[in-house]
Parts: sequence; structure tokens; C-alpha cells
Amino acid sequence: MKHFRRIYIYKDTKMPENGWLQGCFICYQITGRLLTFDTKETSKNITEYVVFVCPECKKQLNQKEELKNDYTEKCNEYIQINNL
Repeated sequence: MKHFRRIYIYKDTKMPENGWLQGCFICYQITGRLLTFDTKETSKNITEYVVFVCPECKKQLNQKEELKNDYTEKCNEYIQINNL
């Protein structure tokens, strides 16, 4: 059986680290909305990366290709830097 792990990505705010509200990864606004960024599967593990993104930024991600590319780059960088 594979081990499932969910990694949450968000901007640091004054919210409790384990709370269901965190800072939007794009604009820091407090939100509880999540977007699945990526899922990686190995022979032993499934890792899902979910990102806190507020409704306005989600709307902008769907409309602006440049913002979406920057978002993807920053998420990948965050995952790499933090060895997630």
C-alpha cells in the first residue's frame, strides 16, 4: 500500500501554522481556498501539492498567462527549496 502525503503551500502570515486559513500564495490575503498544483507518485508514495489561492487570484490565474507561468515557477521553486 502506498503512503499518501499532502503538502500545503502558502505565504506566511500571523495565522496558526496548522489552521485551515492561510495566506494566498500570490497576494497574502487570508483564504481557505485550495488549488491542487501537482501530484507525484513513486513506487512507495503519493505526494499531492495543494496551494492556498484566494478567489480573485484564482480568477487572474485563469485569465493571465504571465501570472500563471510565474505562479508555476514559484511553486516549483518553493517545492525544490524546501525539499518537499
